[in-house]
Amino acid sequence: MGPIELELNSQYNAIIGGRGTGKSTILEYLRWGLCDQQQDIDMLDEISSRAARQQRLIDQTLKPFGSQVDVHLLVNGVSHVVRRNAGTGDVQLRISTGEFERISEADVRALVPIHAYSQKQLSSIAVKLEELTRFVTAPIQDALREIDAQIEALAGKIRQNHVSLRRHRLLASNIARDELTLASLSSQTTSLRASLEDVSDEDREILSQRPAYDAANDLMASWQRRLEEVAEVSGRFSGELDDLVLNLPGVLDDLPYSGGLRATATEVGVLIDAMRKSTSDAIIAFQSGRVPGSPFQVLVDAWDAEQQAYEARYAAVQAASSAHKTKIAQLRDLERRHAEVRGMITEQREELARLGDPLARHRQLREDWLALLRRRSEHLEARCHEITELSDGVIRAGVKQADGLSALRPRIRAAVAGSNLRTGKIDGLIETIGKTGNPLLVWETILGELESSMRLTPESDVTPTPGAIALLSAYGLTTADISKVLDRLTPDSWLDLALTPITDQAYFEFMAKKGEYIDFSAASPGQQATALLRILLNQEGQPLIIDQPEDDLDSPIIQEIVSKIWAAKGKRQLIFASHNANLVVNGDAELVICCDHRAMGDYSGGRVKLEGAIDMPPVRTEITQIMEGGERAFKLRKDKYGF
Repeated sequence: MGPIELELNSQYNAIIGGRGTGKSTILEYLRWGLCDQQQDIDMLDEISSRAARQQRLIDQTLKPFGSQVDVHLLVNGVSHVVRRNAGTGDVQLRISTGEFERISEADVRALVPIHAYSQKQLSSIAVKLEELTRFVTAPIQDALREIDAQIEALAGKIRQNHVSLRRHRLLASNIARDELTLASLSSQTTSLRASLEDVSDEDREILSQRPAYDAANDLMASWQRRLEEVAEVSGRFSGELDDLVLNLPGVLDDLPYSGGLRATATEVGVLIDAMRKSTSDAIIAFQSGRVPGSPFQVLVDAWDAEQQAYEARYAAVQAASSAHKTKIAQLRDLERRHAEVRGMITEQREELARLGDPLARHRQLREDWLALLRRRSEHLEARCHEITELSDGVIRAGVKQADGLSALRPRIRAAVAGSNLRTGKIDGLIETIGKTGNPLLVWETILGELESSMRLTPESDVTPTPGAIALLSAYGLTTADISKVLDRLTPDSWLDLALTPITDQAYFEFMAKKGEYIDFSAASPGQQATALLRILLNQEGQPLIIDQPEDDLDSPIIQEIVSKIWAAKGKRQLIFASHNANLVVNGDAELVICCDHRAMGDYSGGRVKLEGAIDMPPVRTEITQIMEGGERAFKLRKDKYGF
């Protein structure tokens, strides 16, 4: 078509012209420029794919010439320009008088969304789930996008906390096991000391003091480790404070109340410096507290001397007991093992304390997860209720609760691969959950059952109690089935299941007659398109772009749609390409764009011949010629109809 420059009206714009004059091309350039819909081209269905047709158009008419499409928009009175280059694939945006900046296609769709449909696309919505989803969610896309972003961020927090939770559980399990070992070792050493005969009461007292000295030594070591950790944290905090000071934003000269802002900035710096000094002083105090002669170091050295003196007395007793050489050697080994286990328990408890309460955080995060999914469902339900009202009751829209459970099938199969659990069992479980009154909560409960019963490590034993698997059993899995699942389920695969969002899916029903509804896909294409177009014209929002809506409409309904256009153009911008005079003329388009072939007999190139309002004589002439076959044909039909 060559260079095209159009300034569209903010209300109703109609593009007219003969076949092959470029009407659809103009709309496709506009949609491509605004990155409408992701280009997910299905190569198995490339001929019928709208995305594939658009891509071929761009590849054949723009890309070879390195052409670009600039779309100028006013968003709340602010100028925005989206520039998309077919040669490089770059998408740029300029806001107001600023400079062009590279952005993503998703950014364009979020900033300047449109509602656009190509020829026959309205009547395909019922049979394509992605089209139905787009139709339903377009007006609430910002809200859904925000919730989805929160879900994604929350998934990261859950995943991160679950690592701590797994570590917490493993530590608790290890401590319990090590405490049993320690209890056994303590009993053995106590018994062995008591069996030593011909040992003086004084020497026996020295031997019996071993556990107390070991406990005191562990306590001193624990305090010193904690002190070192605090010093390390303080050092990191001091470094972070330094970074914050370096990145403190300054005050621009053109800001109002600049003097007061500068004074505030200075005071912020004073407060930060005070915290930096306090931290620095604390680190210095710690360092000075560790030098020889300091009060803390004197106490540490005194304990070391006391411990060494006891070790010397203990060694002397062991050396003097030559008659009990074998028992003394056994006692020495037991005490060494006792010290090792006790040390491991102390370190594990300290790590456990540092982890805090990840279980409580895990429960809270899962509650937040469910709350976000419910919020998403509420938005979808409200939108479906709005659609029902906007359709004047012709469509009854609703939500299938947790229809996204189907997304779990491949994930469950992957999680239990190799368990010999039949696919029918998995499908039956999902189907049964979907029929419950609250499938989201039921699935969350099942996840809890699985988590509480699965192995912490590959070496762990799994012996789930009947109460722990009650819900799984109630929904068709036998104890043997559950054992197969738990035998293969890992913390990572469980987390993959837990972080699969269970979303709802909208559905449409068409009112065949008053009080009776049929599945929307069972209605005729004309009925479907009429109902959907009624919704689009009744709602406010982003620009509405439709290529030849009359292709999807029954002729008797055109006048009703015309009346809807009258009301709609005051609430949203309309851009239609049409061959139907009723839609253009009776719809009272504020701007008519007339397309024509570049040369008579050459149907390979189109152009914009003229543009203007309907009351302009040249525009009226073009409308009469293109849509009525000329004035003579129009009058001839009038005479034949007897009007």
